[in-house]
Amino acid sequence: MNLASSFRKTAAIALGATACMAAYAQYTPYFSMTGITWEDETTFRLDGARIQGLGLTAADEVSLRYQFRPADATFGLIGAQANAGAGVVFRDQNFTSVEAQPATISYMANGNSYTGNNSSRSFSATAAAPFVATATLQPGHVISLGITRQSAEWRYEMIDPDGKVIVTYDGEPGVGVISAARRITRAGVHTVRISPRNGGNLAFDLELFNGNNKPMQQLTNGSRISTSFENNIRHYYKGVVQLQAGSRLSLTQASSDIGICVLDELSRKQDCSTGLPVSTRVDRAGNYYVFIYNVKGWGGSYTGTVSVVQEQASQVSANGSVARTAASARPAPVDLGAGAFNPAP
Repeated sequence: MNLASSFRKTAAIALGATACMAAYAQYTPYFSMTGITWEDETTFRLDGARIQGLGLTAADEVSLRYQFRPADATFGLIGAQANAGAGVVFRDQNFTSVEAQPATISYMANGNSYTGNNSSRSFSATAAAPFVATATLQPGHVISLGITRQSAEWRYEMIDPDGKVIVTYDGEPGVGVISAARRITRAGVHTVRISPRNGGNLAFDLELFNGNNKPMQQLTNGSRISTSFENNIRHYYKGVVQLQAGSRLSLTQASSDIGICVLDELSRKQDCSTGLPVSTRVDRAGNYYVFIYNVKGWGGSYTGTVSVVQEQASQVSANGSVARTAASARPAPVDLGAGAFNPAP
């Protein structure tokens, strides 16, 4: 059995079978970065796992399905599916390290083509004739919408290439919203549909944006970062730095709404903060990824310097940490997840 190939098929595979595991014992799973989705009362899915071995690498994202087994009152693994080459994924914000092509997307609506970055446009819809926009998207695109100046109660839906509605949101008139980022993992035509909820007419302004339009930056000790973000939309900076075991990576303090998060090659958080400096000591050599963004999607900018210092063991406490201010314990604002919305200012 070619297990690596089976992982990449749509059909679920029984990884949990004892015989299968005995045959492929050389693998290491990582679950700390996963998110859980309940499919029904007895079945849940862990998305975002990483497995090294079984023909998979750190860049392959794995979804694992578990089902309750009444016979022994446990949850058993019933299937798995891999998203090959997903790259490093910052799940809290649904950002990815994968480069998106084209960086500036276009969409079709009402027979016309529109550029999707930094361009809010006015549209209308009725119950009988909803607004429909289509965009051909690729893995690596991270889609966010800004919807403002709505004249009536409205509904937004995003539909995947198979025609399945994957996001639904009901909004109120005049209340601008910024959608959470939606990371695209399948190539194909995606559809946005907006309609009045209670009949009648609807007018609104729409911005459809690829938040992953900044190229990856190679960082080293002393690198200067200067970046800005589009307002009222999800938009982020990404950089990568190669570190040796025992290196300390630090980035200077950001302003109050700017978040910084450092992840390793397995998408595990190393250090994250909002409005504070970042400092993390790594115990494994490899590439480490820096994501910088406005936690509310309200634009802004960041200017700072990267510091990489090779530390002696005596410089580090027993748990590998260094002193941080009390404010560093402050949790960052929680995003509601893919498909959720935050109010626009």
